Amino acid sequence: MFATIEWRFFIDTVSKEKVQKIIADLSNEIGAITIISLEHYWKDKSKYDLTCSTPLQIEQPEDAVFQVLLLAGQLGIEIAVMGPRIVEANQVEFEGICSTPKMRGIYWVHLEINNFS
Repeated sequence: MFATIEWRFFIDTVSKEKVQKIIADLSNEIGAITIISLEHYWKDKSKYDLTCSTPLQIEQPEDAVFQVLLLAGQLGIEIAVMGPRIVEANQVEFEGICSTPKMRGIYWVHLEINNFS
């Protein structure tokens, strides 16, 4: 079961209020967000580093990958895709990176799904 999508976003603002607005906008695009961590990006304090997850709840790898690509396409046009990779018999991992997001305030996006648990 692909239970969640794990996301990492670099958000281009120093304001905590703007970060909260961008997170609300993100939630409207990709679904209910569970924040795992939110802190200033250590390499560039003018950005925030958000790690979060959204529910997926899809059993079949091909359906999960397609759904994730649809969501990623809402955030950016050019997505670099890694995988899907088969790690063991029925364990699949898939990830993508978008360095040119189209959503205001988002500087970079990484997404990953797997059915390891």
